[in-house]
Amino acid sequence: MILYSRQASPFAAFVRFALYAKNLTVDVIEIAETSAAGFPAINPLRKVPVLMTNEGLTIPESLPIAEYLEDAYPAPSLLPGSPGERAQLRLLVRLADLYLFPASMALLKLRFANQADPDELSASKQILSQTLGYIEQLLPSEFPAGRVVAAGPSLADGALAAFLFYARFASPSDPLAAFPRLATYWNGLEHNEPANRIIRELTQAVAQ
Repeated sequence: MILYSRQASPFAAFVRFALYAKNLTVDVIEIAETSAAGFPAINPLRKVPVLMTNEGLTIPESLPIAEYLEDAYPAPSLLPGSPGERAQLRLLVRLADLYLFPASMALLKLRFANQADPDELSASKQILSQTLGYIEQLLPSEFPAGRVVAAGPSLADGALAAFLFYARFASPSDPLAAFPRLATYWNGLEHNEPANRIIRELTQAVAQ
């Protein structure tokens, strides 16, 4: 398999988490510029990640890639548990993707803007806080080895590791300080090897 990736992308990091958690071998091609010659033919939307399977199938977008990997390589499962438990894990992934990351990126843009709009800044902070509060409610009270579920790493861990990283990076102060359960979970991710690995990669990427 081939993964077209960008080290700083949380969406690509989410896919790399799934690959690491499943111990899958893949050739990673770093895409510095998605408009570079050849890449638009691979993904006309010019976004990473993109996975090319061993069968020659091209799959863009992080969630379809993760779902393909779960279907094609079911062990170890990254969506363990009952149907209800799996739905909760999927919900955590969606909250991180649809709400946590856009609010974080808005904060990051405003943080480095010469003149930030106070109303826009306040709105982004509110959305971020609301989303973190909802995630806090959904998390269990304990996190064995830095995992949402005791059975092992899950897709929720991959999404939360990647998108919480950017929430913390974008904020002038730690946004998790007001959410003790989330803060405990974040600190425990150092014991979740695939999650810790993508956090290290993201840290290296933003430092460059």
